Amino acid sequence: MADETHSIHAKTLLTGAVAAALLMSVPRAHAETANRDFTERLFGQPVTAKARGSACFVGRYDAQHLAAHPAQTVSAMRLIVTGERDPESANSIYSFRLALNFRDRDGNFESFGSCGRESADRHLSGADLGCGVDCDGGGYSVDMAEDGKSVLIKIDHGFRIWKDKNADESTGIEFKPAAGDKTLRLTRADAEQCADLVDDDEPAADSDSKP
Repeated sequence: MADETHSIHAKTLLTGAVAAALLMSVPRAHAETANRDFTERLFGQPVTAKARGSACFVGRYDAQHLAAHPAQTVSAMRLIVTGERDPESANSIYSFRLALNFRDRDGNFESFGSCGRESADRHLSGADLGCGVDCDGGGYSVDMAEDGKSVLIKIDHGFRIWKDKNADESTGIEFKPAAGDKTLRLTRADAEQCADLVDDDEPAADSDSKP
């Protein structure tokens, strides 16, 4: 009887462990599908070990727009997001470069760093991407429209920027968004409009930002 009871107990534990494993695999599979679908919406194709992706988004705000939004200081913003397959985890990893112009500052400003899909990212807050500037330089979130034709850039506390491609750590300044800079809409654009943001040492991506 004792052996029979032990056998039943062992089978119950095994069944419970299998059920728990299956339950854990469901959200993981859902997350993998969601990440794959997002990547294809963003780049217009899957990101594989041999195929990288890039997407360019642009917002240019004319005098009429700025007059109607006096609390907005950003007069232009361009964003390029690139993606590639991590050979170790097989997940997509993202990086970005961002170009900004301001109505109240002369010169061209840039920022750069990496983006993630993990909900634990402190810049994400449930958005499609959370992007952070290297070395704890702040960040922002990215929400992409369902049709993939535009994104909303949401900036809470700001991030580090550099002027005229001078990306030395000591020359960085903090961009703290004014009330009108906290949510900016950018429209998908041809890759040529972000060509100057591509690192000279970085190979060209395989997609052209058109889903």
